[in-house]
Order: sequence, then C-alpha cells, then structure tokens
Amino acid sequence: ITDYFRPGDVARLLRRLNEQYPQVRMHVTIMKSGAIEAAYERGEVDVGISMVIQERGASKGRAQGLLLRRESLLWMAAEGASRPSGPLPLLALPETCALRQYVERLLARRAVPYVVAHVASGVAGLQLAIAAGLGVACLNESALAPGIGRLQAAGLPPLPDVEFRLLPPRPGEDPFIGQAREAIERALR
Repeated sequence: ITDYFRPGDVARLLRRLNEQYPQVRMHVTIMKSGAIEAAYERGEVDVGISMVIQERGASKGRAQGLLLRRESLLWMAAEGASRPSGPLPLLALPETCALRQYVERLLARRAVPYVVAHVASGVAGLQLAIAAGLGVACLNESALAPGIGRLQAAGLPPLPDVEFRLLPPRPGEDPFIGQAREAIERALR
C-alpha cells in the first residue's frame, strides 16, 4: 500500500479488515507506488494499492485497476502559516518519490524558486515537519492532520488530483486472492 493512501485512516481500516476476517493473515508493506507496481508485476505481492498523479486528463504512471479514491493534491504548511518570503522551503520525501519529482519539475517549469528544506522518510515524518513549521509541502488531501493547513498563496502553481487504485487481478489468479481483493476493496472504500 502506498504511504499516501489515507495516512490518518489506514491503521483503523486495516484493523477493521483484520476483525472482519480474523482467519486471514496479512503482511502489509508501505512502499512507493512505483515499487508496488514493479513488485506486483513480478508476482511478489498479491494485492497492491498505488497512487497515480492525474494531469491534463492523462495518468502519470502506469497503474490500472479499480479506482478506490480520488483526491486533490494541496500545498500544505503549518496551520495559519503564510507563504514564506524568499525561495520556497520545500518539504519532501526522498528523491526517488514520484510526487517529489513531479513537484520539483512543476516548480521549475513555473520558475518558482525553491530549496529543499527537509527530507522525510515517509508521509508521517513529512506531516511532522509541516506541523513544526519547517516549510511547505505538496500532499494529497487526506494527509491534512492536526497542525497542518492548506496553503493558498500567490505564485504557487495549481496542483492536479491523484487516484488511488487497487491493482487489477492477474490472469489465472487464485480465487482466494480475488476474494481477498474484494474484501480489501470493501474495507478501504
């Protein structure tokens, strides 16, 4: 499952799934969407949830499958903060993160000066850095958390939506995995 998928809700959702299906044991791994898709293609994971950036009506990325959720990407900062003067202090995940790569290309195309002020290892760390007032980040709407607010400031480019997709069944997939995918879909919608 991608780190971006409903970060404030995913533990509760997984608990509910575990309570509804106590006979099923899950091994849940949080990974980047590209890594999830690659592992799924290699048959290393049975079920995957990936995030795809939507831009001008076309998906950035190759994830297909069942749409679980669509959300807006937002500029976020500490609650009540305004855009800092000078280069935008960007808070981001590591350079391998597709969303970070997208945001940096977008800022460069729009000639918005920025400096990477903090790199977090995951969305939870990024949320902490935002709430601490270390800078500005781009995250999906469900990542809004206490101490974090939407930043609507002049000069920041508009952002597209993202989609979260349950990767499609493989040809000849074991029926049990299909049933598990359906249960996951119901629990995570």
